Amino acid sequence: MLRTGLGLIAAFIVIRATNLYGDPRPWSPQSSVLFSVFSFVNTTKYPVSLMYLLMTIGPALLALAWFESRRPSPVEQIVTRVGRVPMFFYLWQWPLAHGLAVAVSAGAGKDIGWLFMTPPAIFAAFPPDAGFSLPVVYLCWAMVLAILIPLSLWFSRVKERNPSPWLKYL
Repeated sequence: MLRTGLGLIAAFIVIRATNLYGDPRPWSPQSSVLFSVFSFVNTTKYPVSLMYLLMTIGPALLALAWFESRRPSPVEQIVTRVGRVPMFFYLWQWPLAHGLAVAVSAGAGKDIGWLFMTPPAIFAAFPPDAGFSLPVVYLCWAMVLAILIPLSLWFSRVKERNPSPWLKYL
């Protein structure tokens, strides 16, 4: 992966520098070095050009080689373990986020009746004081994650211990 990634990056630099092939828009020197670099890497994504593929796949292969060559950090191990139970995480995020929205709204003295309606009725009943500031939303998001991550880690261990066929879907 390392050699292939470096080879793709080298091919990008050589082919792009010549402006002979690979992208319908040639690059050109600009008024500053920074803008010249921007012009150099400004390749066509749609339709996909050879230059775009070389400059995206090459660094991606370098990143993969780097990730494979080292021991994962504790945070990466947690993310990997949570990533083994994506459906479990996805299904539980909805009731947890909704329950927290109801609790925080009720605690703030706001109307919560509209939180139990289904669309399109919810849009007609949307109260003017609904919602919270961004710091409150981020705090709620962090609280949901603080609940979901340990739950997902627990369920990941359950899946490892119990190779039941129905658990593989969660």
